[in-house]
Amino acid sequence: MFIVGIAITAIGFMWWRSRDSSNGLEVVDVHSSITNLESLGTLNVYKVMTKEIVTASDHLFGSFGEKYFSWLISKKKLAMIFTFDIEFSYDLKSEKFKIEAVTDQHYKFYMPECNYSLSIKDISFYDEQNAKVLPWLLPDLISGVFSDGFDENDRNMLIKEAKKQVSTIAEGMMSSLQGDVQNSARTTLKQIASALQVREVEFDFTDSKSVENRVDYIAEDRVAT
Repeated sequence: MFIVGIAITAIGFMWWRSRDSSNGLEVVDVHSSITNLESLGTLNVYKVMTKEIVTASDHLFGSFGEKYFSWLISKKKLAMIFTFDIEFSYDLKSEKFKIEAVTDQHYKFYMPECNYSLSIKDISFYDEQNAKVLPWLLPDLISGVFSDGFDENDRNMLIKEAKKQVSTIAEGMMSSLQGDVQNSARTTLKQIASALQVREVEFDFTDSKSVENRVDYIAEDRVAT
C-alpha cells in the first residue's frame, strides 16, 4: 500500500496548490485531479501466498518429466509441493485505463488488464512412503532419487518446467480470485476519489482480463551456477 500512500500525499499537495491565495477560498479542480491518477503508474492491489500439492503422476513436465519421473513414480510415491506468491496490479498508464466524467461528482473508471506475477518460494517432494519432505535440487535428493546423468543443464531445465507447472496452477486459480482482486481495486481507488471529494465512482472491468507478466524462482541463484 506504499504506492497508495504516495498517491494520497500527492493528491493532498495538488489540493493545497489549488487554493485561491487571494481570498482564502478553497478551489478544487476535481476533474483534473481525477485524471491525474494515471500518473500513479502501477497500482498494486492484491497478494496471495499459497501452497499447492501436485502428485508426481499428474505433473505436466512433458518429455523431460518422462525421462526422470517415470523412474521416480515406479520406485516411490511422491507429491510435488509448490509454495509461491501471486501479486496483482494494474497499469494506470495503460491506454485501456480511462476516466469518464458522468457529472461533476460522478466518475466512471474503465479498468485495464490485471497483471499478475508469480514468485516461487520453494519446491520440494513429499515422500509418502517415508513420510518426509525431500529437498528440491540438492545433492542428497539428486543422488538418492534421480538416475545417473542428471547434470546442471538438466537441473536448469527442470526449474524451467517447474515454472510452467506453477503458471498452470495459477491459471486455474484466476477465476476464483478475480472477484477479490477487483474489489480491492475498487476500494483503493474509491478511497483516493473520496479524498478529492468525489461522491460517486463506478467501475467497468469489461476489458480487464488477467495477464501473467512474470514468473520468478527465488532459489534459482542457489542451484544454477
